[in-house]
Amino acid sequence: MATNRTIFRQQALEHYQHIQMPKTLPRFTSPFTIFWYWLLFFVLLGAIVGLWSLPLPVHEQAAGGIRHLTANELKTYGLQASGNNEQVVAILFFPAQATATLHPGTAVSVLIAGTVQPLKGEVERTDVVTLTADEARQQYKLGAAVPSSLPQVSTIAFVRLDAIAARMNVDGAQATASYQIGTMAILPLLIKTITEGGIH
Repeated sequence: MATNRTIFRQQALEHYQHIQMPKTLPRFTSPFTIFWYWLLFFVLLGAIVGLWSLPLPVHEQAAGGIRHLTANELKTYGLQASGNNEQVVAILFFPAQATATLHPGTAVSVLIAGTVQPLKGEVERTDVVTLTADEARQQYKLGAAVPSSLPQVSTIAFVRLDAIAARMNVDGAQATASYQIGTMAILPLLIKTITEGGIH
């Protein structure tokens, strides 16, 4: 009987101590703070979507060389001659698919090896050719300006350069070039880069 009373007193004491302990109520974030958290989330989400859909210019690349062509050479290549004056022309080899977007009058940016400022040019004539690198060097007298990795089927473009090139001694120099073929959002462009191994 004494044991039961002791157990009862111990339980009552523990219950009393539990009641006297300070209560800790759960803390709730104010609705105002929750509103700003959600607003920040949607702002960041909108920024990400906007960034991924931002259009970037897509360019087609080419390599080739620079020629100072005489009036007779211009006629040989089917280009217009202006009196007996030499004309500075970039002879460029684009990928074969460029024939769909590269036409006479297309603006092309040409960077001559050893220079830092691209020159502006305008396509005068294009053609699809099947040539090896050696054949291209001989036919167009470009020497080492023609890359060894030249695709067998290429779109050749004769690009007449602006007046600045006429004052430069760049006959036979290597050149790279590009022109804009359109725009593409970042996400599709990234997928295209991964699947094709580069941006064209």
